[in-house]
Formats: sequence, C-alpha cells, structure tokens
Amino acid sequence: MVGGGTEPASRAARGRSAWRQPVGLAFTVLAAVVAQAAAAPPLIAPQFRLEADPPAWRELAARFARRTDTTASFEERRYFPFRKEPVVLVGDVRVSPVHGLSLHYTSPDERTMILDDHGLLVREASGQAAPLDPRAAAAVGPLRSILRFDFAELAAGYELYGRRAGETWSLGLVPRDATLRRALGDIFVEGEADTVRRIELRRSAKQHIDIVMAAPQPAASFTPEERRRFFR
Repeated sequence: MVGGGTEPASRAARGRSAWRQPVGLAFTVLAAVVAQAAAAPPLIAPQFRLEADPPAWRELAARFARRTDTTASFEERRYFPFRKEPVVLVGDVRVSPVHGLSLHYTSPDERTMILDDHGLLVREASGQAAPLDPRAAAAVGPLRSILRFDFAELAAGYELYGRRAGETWSLGLVPRDATLRRALGDIFVEGEADTVRRIELRRSAKQHIDIVMAAPQPAASFTPEERRRFFR
C-alpha cells in the first residue's frame, strides 16, 4: 500500500514541477520585459527635446530627402473608450516628393486621402470628392512632414522630442496649438533608417490611432495611371 501510494504521489509531484517550469519561465521573461520597459524613460521628456534643425539628425533627414517615389501597405487600428476591439482599416500609402502623400484605404471601405501643396482631398471609390472631416484633416496634416522627415515644418507646429539607437529612432510630437492637441493628442513616430514604420496619434491610453507600415517598395516613378488614380 505504501509503495502504491508513493508512486502516484511522485508522478503528481513531477507533473506539478513540469507545469511550474514553463510558467515560471514565462513569468521570468515577462518580468524582464516589464523591467526593461520601466527602465526606458518616457520620450516626451526634457532630455529628449530636439531643436528645429538637430545636428545629430541631419544625416538621417538628408537620406529622407533623397528618397524617390515609394509605396507600402499599412494597417490602421483605431481604439475608442466605448469599444472593446479596435476598428481596423487597411490599405496602401504612396509618397511622392512631387505629388505629395496618398493614403488609399481598401477595407472596410475604399477611399483615398490625398495631401499635397493644395491641401487635403478625400476621394471616394467612385472618384467623387467626399466631404472633409476636420479631424481627418488634422490627423493627416502632419503625416506628409513626418514621411518627408521635414524637421522645419514639424517644428513650426510641434514641440519635438527624439532618441536614436543605431538605425532605429523614435520621435515624439506635441502640438503647440491647444485645440489641435485636444483633437489629436501627442504623436509618436518610430522608424528604421530612412523608413517610417509606425505612427501613433494618442489622445489617451484608451483612445488612440496606430498606423503600422510594411517596408516600403521603391519605384522609379509613379505611372501616369497611378498619378491619376491616387494623386491629383
């Protein structure tokens, strides 16, 4: 009886031990991640404040200035306090030094937002111009300056913060205008080398917009058909 009772108990103990090991490892990894995140100071802080023409960022800005026409897919997630799940939109972004910025949404509804020297234009799938949403105009407004890495334009309307680690970098933009800040919140941008990979418009922890972009695909130049369809 003693021997028969010990073996199951031993197997149970080994089972509990085997279960604890991966769980313990998971908690160890999680604790390390949390500790690392806690160690990283917030980007919007005095030590990361940038001038309108930061010397340490000039080489990177020059690389952005030499870029040609590019396109990339993107996913946009919109978080709201009254929804458990974000609203997800997907599409393609096109950037042209000559023709401006074009966000072509393909799902859940098709439409194109164009920002150029003439301002903002929203075009439905039918090709007809759509009414302008003031909040959309405010959100798209800084995107062209961000994607061109134009510090002079950005500094005119935003306090700039940034840090770099090799080829990776992060920017924080605080709107100088109080009304714009209430509408958009702070803007955070992350990238690698001369590419922007993530943009966040953060009004609060529960209300923000995250745009994640794939690696851009360079093109010699947009074709006449692409210019007609995605620009103006």
